Order: sequence, then C-alpha cells, then structure tokens
Amino acid sequence: MQCQVFRESGVAEFISAMAAGWNSQLIVETWSQGGLIATSVGLALARSHTCGRHVCVVPDERARSEYAE
Repeated sequence: MQCQVFRESGVAEFISAMAAGWNSQLIVETWSQGGLIATSVGLALARSHTCGRHVCVVPDERARSEYAE
C-alpha cells in the first residue's frame, strides 16, 4: 500500500505506533466504503514493523475494489 499525505496522518501514526508497540502479529480490520483510509495505512505500517499479518474484512466486492485502490 502506498502512503500518501493525509490530513488524518496523526491517526495513522498513532494506530501504527500502538499496534507495533504491542508487537501485534495478527491485525484484523473491518472496513466499509467511504471509511477512514488513514487508519488502514497505520495498520499496514504496523504490520510491516512487526512482521505480522494484516487482514481487512470488507462487505462486498465493490468495497474490496475501493479499498484496494
């Protein structure tokens, strides 16, 4: 996932630091269309720092496509 500059970057940094500090090995996220992407970026960054896994659960194929973008 590519990181872009978000107005909510403080949220991404906080969530990333929290999950990485707990050495999370499995991060599960639920997401719906129009959801806060900064949170997803933070979780993806935490996963890379802990060498864990990041799983995102979406409601349907349309939401999956939007999340993947």
